[in-house]
Amino acid sequence: MNTDHQIPKSIKALSILSGVPEEEVAVQIAAVFTSIGGPHAGLMTLGDEFQSIGFNLLHLGGASGQQRRLTDLLFQPLRFLQEDLTEYSRLAPSKQLDGMAKAYVGGRRSDEHLASDPGEEQMEVTTREDVYFLANLSSQASSLSSPWRRVKDIDMFMDKIGCKTLLPVDGIHRYLPGYPMLSQSCVGRNEGRCLYEPIVFLDNPGMEALRKPWKGVDRNSPLILDEAGRLWQEAVESKTARTTLAGILSARAFVDPSTSSKERYRSGRAQVVSIVAEKLGRQLLCASELESLLTATLLTRTTDTRETRGDDLDSEQIAEGYKHYRLTLGGLTRLRRLDAAGLWWDRMNVQVAVEFHLRQREFVEKLDAVDAAERPFTAKFANLPASLLWTLSQLTTEKEITSDQVSLAMSWADSAMRSHLMALREFKRNAESERIERKAAEMLWKLLEVEPASFRDLMRKYPVQRRDVHEPVLNHLVESGKVLRLDDNRLRLTDDARAELVAASTEARLLA
Repeated sequence: MNTDHQIPKSIKALSILSGVPEEEVAVQIAAVFTSIGGPHAGLMTLGDEFQSIGFNLLHLGGASGQQRRLTDLLFQPLRFLQEDLTEYSRLAPSKQLDGMAKAYVGGRRSDEHLASDPGEEQMEVTTREDVYFLANLSSQASSLSSPWRRVKDIDMFMDKIGCKTLLPVDGIHRYLPGYPMLSQSCVGRNEGRCLYEPIVFLDNPGMEALRKPWKGVDRNSPLILDEAGRLWQEAVESKTARTTLAGILSARAFVDPSTSSKERYRSGRAQVVSIVAEKLGRQLLCASELESLLTATLLTRTTDTRETRGDDLDSEQIAEGYKHYRLTLGGLTRLRRLDAAGLWWDRMNVQVAVEFHLRQREFVEKLDAVDAAERPFTAKFANLPASLLWTLSQLTTEKEITSDQVSLAMSWADSAMRSHLMALREFKRNAESERIERKAAEMLWKLLEVEPASFRDLMRKYPVQRRDVHEPVLNHLVESGKVLRLDDNRLRLTDDARAELVAASTEARLLA
């Protein structure tokens, strides 16, 4: 079935604006949205099974202009929002904030004291109102500095929060944004969490920052953008960095080896989106000590084939599509910070749940059917269809998940896994070729010392003298025209190969 007409306008718009195919745009949006959703986001599927969502993403397009463009489109709205959230937190005096947090201790229902204040004896009226205002902005994830700032749509706010969800603060949904009662109740019941924990998004942090106990991180589950592959480069060079990155990617508590403090234990469900150059990607895939990190990461790259899609969108629809992406991103952030119960899981009717169950089972069977050496790199992505389907449900106006959405999500999941396996296989082949070339260069120098020589004499130049180790390298040199087999089965370099070695040796002496 052709599902192009089911693709949300936001994905089409981002594809047109960046030049990245829609399937790849969808996967990257899913990485962002499922992280913003937090550790409790997921789908309620067949038999009321809860499927958690989210995955780490490693994009091998660090040198791609299209990918750089898409990264800016995806993350720039979140950058403005995060800057404002941290600014609100910085401006709130800790004394007044602590007073507000303690004012509602005692187990009273929030709607019984919505109109009551912490008391002027605890803080000055003006300062208190200022802190309420900051808390209100922070809890609603409002950005005052972004170029997309607009007047708040109260009707949309009431539809999203007041009608469809039950907030943990009784009665909070009866008040409109901007009213002091809203922020008082929110700060009082949540102990000012939205100001104490303003960090949702970590923008290109260094490994040193990640090793320290996270302070001010909302839900201890941030979205981490590693736009230049800095974290992976440090993991190549340092065992300590590998330990830190392993703890983050596996979403488990781990120990910071650099300190003995109890605070070194950290838990949560951070998600990492990394953009690395292909050269670094090849390093990662040929380093055995990094294999365990890569098994928890979805590999993707921008394909060379560009299908012209989205032709049905005019300039106004493109603008509307990108606006819808920004508003959806902001809405997810706001509801995450308000602890809106019921937002984070989407339920499907029985018929659709059965279809999704059958399609997902086929997908898992494909994961298990790959070569045994590749299976560790696929086994952890059984929830990829659920992640894509949940993301699709956030971008569409359908009240319930439909069969067409299931088909589209499964199509995206299949495409993502094909890209994942293609990148894995190609880079593994490249890594093997590079390994053989390094061994071939070493063999040429050894043969130069003893030529003409038998293969047995050549092997004596190595500490490990196994035919099955060295014969493939020799065959490669013969096939590439760098070594000749003489009539008496002895070996010698070709004139061109010998000249290259002599020139390299001369250059090395001059540089020394």
